[in-house]
Amino acid sequence: MKKITSILLLALIALGTIAQETNLTGINQILQEKQYDMMQYNEQMLKKIEGTPYLSEEFLSSRVYLKENSKPLKAELKYNAHSDNFEFLQGGRLFVLANVEEIDSIRYMDKTFILSTYVKKETGLFSSSTSKKEGFLAELVKGPCSLFKIYSVRFYEEDPPDTGYDEYQPPRFEEENPVYCLQFQDNQHPRVINSFRKRKILEKFEDHKKEMEDYVNKQDLNLREESDLVKLIRHYNKQYTKQK
Repeated sequence: MKKITSILLLALIALGTIAQETNLTGINQILQEKQYDMMQYNEQMLKKIEGTPYLSEEFLSSRVYLKENSKPLKAELKYNAHSDNFEFLQGGRLFVLANVEEIDSIRYMDKTFILSTYVKKETGLFSSSTSKKEGFLAELVKGPCSLFKIYSVRFYEEDPPDTGYDEYQPPRFEEENPVYCLQFQDNQHPRVINSFRKRKILEKFEDHKKEMEDYVNKQDLNLREESDLVKLIRHYNKQYTKQK
């Protein structure tokens, strides 16, 4: 996950304390001002860029669940899919949700987001390797097999025309195709789905491959469609639970 260069202690998450009013007393004032300046500068820059890095431009009512407390904290948040951060307003200024290691999950836009390490397989011409990344994953299905979605927005610099026939391309944010991850009970981390070809996905179900293939064919599922992928995973979890 992309990191903000200076870290601000989130007032919503004070170790051992849950307060109704946010109190910034005790936080290093120099770091505060650097954070203020950086976030305000970014806001001004965003006004000059087409598109948006956010899933929603509005701050939405959300719930922040801490690892050490069962009672969620209420917050108005918006998710920046370019920087992979949740943001909130305090005193008219924009802040990034920090101390994320203290967070169990965030309920936002009717989805549960978790901060997790995930595994991606990199395939080259002559070899392949795996890499680990960390980011916020939206939980689509939870069970013996869990399905996650990673939102992504890419920033493109302005592209001045090379000739009189070319069009000027302004600086812009463009939403990328989301990344999907599967996590079976035996997996330590979610794993990125690199191919949505039916054969490739069904191979992941091992002993249940034939049954799952019959279900895909009977339901005429297109596994490149999120709704059909969700349907497949829910069906697997239902059958898996019965057999266990």
